[in-house]
Amino acid sequence: MEVTVVSKERITPSNSTPQSHRYHKLSLLDKLAPHGYTPVLLFYSTTFDLEERYNKLRASLAETLNHMYQLAGRVGAKHSVMCNDQGVDLILAKVGQDMSKVTKHPRIETLRQLLPVKPETTLDEDGVLVAVQINTFACGGTAVGLCINHVIAYGWSLAVFLNTWAGINRHDEKATKGFVLDSTSIFPECRGNGRDVSMLPLNLEAQAPKIESRRFVFNEDKVMGIKEKMGAIKGGNNSNILPSRIEAVSAFNETSTPTTNHRECFPCHIDYKLLTERVQRSISTAKDGYTKIMGELDEYFRRLGDEEKREDVGMLKVSSWCRFPFYEVDFGWGKPIWVANAIKAMNVAIFMDTGDEKGIEAWVGLSEECMLKVEKNQDFLAHVSFCQSV
Repeated sequence: MEVTVVSKERITPSNSTPQSHRYHKLSLLDKLAPHGYTPVLLFYSTTFDLEERYNKLRASLAETLNHMYQLAGRVGAKHSVMCNDQGVDLILAKVGQDMSKVTKHPRIETLRQLLPVKPETTLDEDGVLVAVQINTFACGGTAVGLCINHVIAYGWSLAVFLNTWAGINRHDEKATKGFVLDSTSIFPECRGNGRDVSMLPLNLEAQAPKIESRRFVFNEDKVMGIKEKMGAIKGGNNSNILPSRIEAVSAFNETSTPTTNHRECFPCHIDYKLLTERVQRSISTAKDGYTKIMGELDEYFRRLGDEEKREDVGMLKVSSWCRFPFYEVDFGWGKPIWVANAIKAMNVAIFMDTGDEKGIEAWVGLSEECMLKVEKNQDFLAHVSFCQSV
């Protein structure tokens, strides 16, 4: 796909960050974050006057950085970000084909052409924490590609940033209210000897050629079928409740996806209800005891890393972006028609909402051998609405 960069510029906050806010402490959760950038792509079908809209986006981005000044900074020493107003990158690019050719048949490498940096890059050469690429297609459609370094933001933070920027762009007075700037007010501050205990290096460039990626789409009916398959779970007052769509699809993917070469076949008998209850219980435990869990995360992820190296253990890492308000991001041109990511990571599944926000798109990366086993699992495929190589 022909993508031509028209311009690239560094956007800084329109007002200087006060000296009292020049040092941003990272939390333990930031320290444990996967390496690289978190990418997202938002596709819009509305056409518009490019120059006028681009100039407005540039100005609203500078204003957004007044409120989220950490994003314009650079990683410093001792688990901190220096809020020095060095800015973020904004790129304008033209794509020499219609947007429908990308959205109907998405491929990871094609989607990555619409991003400002490679997701697996730990930090770009200038240390930029945020980079944006505005892509305009021949048909008039637009794709906003955004990459935020994982050391400063997660999927939810990414959605908050986009909605804040979009709100400012359309002059919404409530756009800058309701978000948390200092995560150490919620999670423990990052301390210690500076050892790298990242949860996992999600995007390893050397590993990429060995990864087979698929997009499995579960529409609302298929999700309901999976929930019913997993069975009702006892709730309060002995009432029977179905698992949530995330609990059900997570458990279903765990049972259906072999993640090491040492699992030669799928289990002959699966107790779906028991597995779903375990998934639900683990999520509930994390919600109820997160303060204690956060204090133990450092050691926990060390043990997790050791377990992952064992030949008799298979591990599928699931990250859910469902209900993150990506489909609410309206710059004044309407809401996105499709939201995608371009993460390519081994034994990782990213859940995202379908366009109607009722189903789930699972972006899954496995070895070639394991993916072949998934594609031969008829029970799994019977619950998939759509499967596509990406």
